[in-house]
Amino acid sequence: MKNFIILTFICLFVSFVKCGLPEIEINSIQTLIELYNVPQFGGCDSGVCDYCSQPLYFLCDETNTNINKIHLIGSGPILIEFPDVLKNFLYLKLLHLENSKSPNLIIGNSIFISELILNNCSLDFLPPAFSFSSITMNDVSFNGDLDISSLMGLQVFKLTYSNSLMMGNYSLTNNRNVVLRTGILEITLNNLLDFTVVSSDFTIILGKYFNESTMMSFPLVQSRKLKVIDEYYNLPIRFPETIKIEAKTVEFEKINFDTSYNLNFSHLLFLKVLSFSSCSGIIDTFSQYPRVIFGEQTYDTIKYLNCGLNILPPDSYFQGKFLGIDLSNNNITSELPNIFQPNDTRPPLNMVFGNNKFYGVIPPNFCYHAFNISYNNFQTELPMCFICHYYSIKDSLMGNNYTNMVNGKLPNCTGIKFTSNAVFALNEYSFVEGENLGWSYANQENILTTPYVSLTTFIPNKKMKIYFSTMASYPILKKNNFTVNLFYKEIPFNTTINVEISPPIIKGIFPDPPNMYSSSFMIVGTALQSDGAPYEIPTIYFDNMQCIVKYVTSLSPYCTINSFIADKIYNVSFYLPSTNLTSEIYQYNFTRISPYIFEIISPKRDQGGLVQFLGYFSGFTTPSVEIGGNVLNVLFYNITLITTSIGAGSGPLLYNITFDNLVSHSGKFRYSDDPIYCDFCNEFNGGGVCNTTIGKCECSNKYQGSTCTITSQYVSSIIPSSTEGGLAIFNGWFGNDPHNNLKVFIGDKQCLPIFTTNETTITCEAPPGDGIFTIQVNQNSVDYTLKNSYEYFKQIKECPNDCTSKINGQCNKTTGFCNCFTNWYGFDCSIFSNQSPNSNTSIDYNNGNTNITNQETIFQISFYSLLEIDINGKTVNEYQLNNNWIINNNNSNSNQFIYSFIQSIQNNGSCNITYRIEEIQVEKNISFAGIDYSLEGGSIKTTILIENYKYSSNLNTLQLQFKSLATSNKNIDNDDECDINEKDTIIDSNQQGYVTIIKNSKILIGRFLNRIISDGKSTFISTSLISKSNDSVIVGMNLPHCINCFIDPDYSVLVTPNFKSDCGNSENNKKQWLIPVVVVVPIIAISLIVAISYIIYRKKINRKFKNKLKMIELSNK
Repeated sequence: MKNFIILTFICLFVSFVKCGLPEIEINSIQTLIELYNVPQFGGCDSGVCDYCSQPLYFLCDETNTNINKIHLIGSGPILIEFPDVLKNFLYLKLLHLENSKSPNLIIGNSIFISELILNNCSLDFLPPAFSFSSITMNDVSFNGDLDISSLMGLQVFKLTYSNSLMMGNYSLTNNRNVVLRTGILEITLNNLLDFTVVSSDFTIILGKYFNESTMMSFPLVQSRKLKVIDEYYNLPIRFPETIKIEAKTVEFEKINFDTSYNLNFSHLLFLKVLSFSSCSGIIDTFSQYPRVIFGEQTYDTIKYLNCGLNILPPDSYFQGKFLGIDLSNNNITSELPNIFQPNDTRPPLNMVFGNNKFYGVIPPNFCYHAFNISYNNFQTELPMCFICHYYSIKDSLMGNNYTNMVNGKLPNCTGIKFTSNAVFALNEYSFVEGENLGWSYANQENILTTPYVSLTTFIPNKKMKIYFSTMASYPILKKNNFTVNLFYKEIPFNTTINVEISPPIIKGIFPDPPNMYSSSFMIVGTALQSDGAPYEIPTIYFDNMQCIVKYVTSLSPYCTINSFIADKIYNVSFYLPSTNLTSEIYQYNFTRISPYIFEIISPKRDQGGLVQFLGYFSGFTTPSVEIGGNVLNVLFYNITLITTSIGAGSGPLLYNITFDNLVSHSGKFRYSDDPIYCDFCNEFNGGGVCNTTIGKCECSNKYQGSTCTITSQYVSSIIPSSTEGGLAIFNGWFGNDPHNNLKVFIGDKQCLPIFTTNETTITCEAPPGDGIFTIQVNQNSVDYTLKNSYEYFKQIKECPNDCTSKINGQCNKTTGFCNCFTNWYGFDCSIFSNQSPNSNTSIDYNNGNTNITNQETIFQISFYSLLEIDINGKTVNEYQLNNNWIINNNNSNSNQFIYSFIQSIQNNGSCNITYRIEEIQVEKNISFAGIDYSLEGGSIKTTILIENYKYSSNLNTLQLQFKSLATSNKNIDNDDECDINEKDTIIDSNQQGYVTIIKNSKILIGRFLNRIISDGKSTFISTSLISKSNDSVIVGMNLPHCINCFIDPDYSVLVTPNFKSDCGNSENNKKQWLIPVVVVVPIIAISLIVAISYIIYRKKINRKFKNKLKMIELSNK
């Protein structure tokens, strides 16, 4: 055996419906093909065209049963008239037309299309209302005007022009006098109106025919950001001195301000960021200072970019009024300003002075601020703080001449020193001070710490915030004599931080209602507990009585004293074994409320008998007892018990106990077998139902609390911002109003401001960031956490190994996938192959396993189990999926290449899981979660649908466990084979993970998207390695709390039969093989596609790959 075989396994969501486009869509597509001269489709020779094979023009859904997107480009000088066919595409989501006439496109169509894009098109006129959620129009001509009411309900509306010649002389009107509420609004206008607009981003582009007199009718803008651009008007403009703007950020670009009046922004109380870019008319001709008037508040940022400044603004700009100051690309000739040294009450500044003519020395206090002084006229020495962290800030320094850099070489860093101690207290910040500590961007990836601590710059080079997040740090600290070792990689430099251990600190004690047998308390404070399950059990004493810890919640222990305790002041002590430290004495005044009844023991309805009131009745004489209006004899009474007797009857009845004819206690009396009705369980909103046996509400998954009125919020999907920050959308369940004290955190940074909130969606402005973070949603005093769920979006993505070389393939920077050239394969296009031997795929009807056999090697894929996981990572429920599948005889699909299985889980079998396997016969194009790619014929795709899963808690999520198994067929002689042992390899390439499995000289390569569709929206998920043995690996796919989830992993196998070169004949080598796996799979519906292609590899051509395998083997010896 001298050849390689590649088996490509690609995982993808599919619907459980029969494939094939409806005839009405096919007829409409044929009409469009003829009009727009769309290139020939594949498969037409057999009489049926594969209309889904041209995703650039017609993009189908995952099952090729409907058209989702249409993109058509007209050719020639005459615009093509788009026919009236939209109503025939029932599931069309996006329509993108170029060089078209569309009189019937918007008018007279009842179909709802999510997104419309028009470029160089012509419309007869704009409709009174749009039926889209997003409209982008560039170089679109139309008759008539644009009325504001037609934009109601849109999330995105953009009307732009590439040049002034394309614009018409239309007007903006508001005939219905509406308030415009939208998301993103970018519109080219010839006039303004006095109306109200509420949006996240609002951009006004002044058009060719702009009427400057309408500027006095500037609308009331309630927005995150307002931007005004003069693209085509190019004449002086006067803005109203009392302009009505309620926006955090206001930007002006290319505006020629009328110099006859001041630019007064002092009345804009919401304003935090003000930016002028390429503007004229903002400099006072006498003082040469900007003639902008500000209010009394502190501003986040002021920007004058390319605005003709020749001197620095006044000193008041640099004393803390503006936290950020950007003066880039001007002509400022000056020394740097003298700035303050920040402290706890005066935060550091962020100053950007690039591309000017600054000169002189760099003041020492610049060490304590963020800055950019690149491309100026400096000829001076760099301060030591700059030298120590030069490589972290070099982009902010380039373009100058520094006299203590000789031939580009820096002097040695004289030292980084911490001058104060950190405090070890779990989940509590402390601060450390020092010298030359670095800037914020030097602290995230460039400092290694032992033990691990979270470091955040508070004041550059001077003060850091330190956070110990796990109790596992303590034994390492103890071993290190209570120091944290730090290694600055870029310098390099080693230093230490001394650590003090905080003893437990009690801040409060909250009792449960006491009874005659015991009293229970919750202890709150700092340094009371470790960071996660299993929690540590502390020792707690009230005087000499031990309070036994029953459980720990929210890092606070809950304990019980198993005896009756008196009302008095107790000295409470708290001992934590891990640190061997005891708290200071906390004096707690324990006082019961008297009289107090905590339990009533009653007889059955048909019998009657003794009634016992258990409680606390200190300080009273014999009471009087009345039940249901009848006064009963008191048979026994002491400080904790009142006994009386009642006849047969039914409840509930009102009881009243009076002490000394003055103090009384009343409530509801029930016989022991009375149904106990709840006062309120929020049934109308689906909150819960009453359990009449115990008299308590049983809440649905969406609510909690004694009356099922507290929202059990959860996040099912996230649409993140880019790394620069911006709009972030959190989908899930957040309940009805009110949303009191709503806060959203991404990592430890708040998503602020919050733009919109409703039952299912929260939108807010994410801070800039990069990487993967845990999110928290806090409202109505309820916290929700979803770990490792927010991944910042990158516009440009890297491909694995950069696709090896330009000869092997090309990187798609949008998806992060390699497009391999002819005869090159693999996730990084590193495998050469040109022929196809045979391989067999079989489906096991008994257990639903997929088996792929090649010669003596068998690869098996199965969905192993489904777990419900709580917030602490503990398994709440587990359901074994493997070997429990039943062939679905009700499957109506007659396709011989489709296999369907089913099983039911949970107590009443209400959760159905359907598992479908399909063999793909011809190549198809795949679109999933915004990613487009091709799937070759010979693939196997599997789909799992999980319906109606009932969670035990809104905080819980699901984990689907996927099992890969590789075995040998012992009936085949394998004497000539040797195995390859490889180190665990995980390559994360932005959107997908990669994995390699080796068995009997056969290599399995996997690529798995970390994107799923959760409740109809794309979101990020993570994976965990559960276990690995000599023949299998189990990986858990960690998913959000959602009702319907779909995934699309891409799983490939490279099989290299009879590969013997350079691997030796050792018996140990024959027994060693490896399966390192990274998988991304969803919870409610999971789709796995196994694409199999057969490719022979010639060893004499690809010696480089053989040597690579040998190096892998040697690295494991």
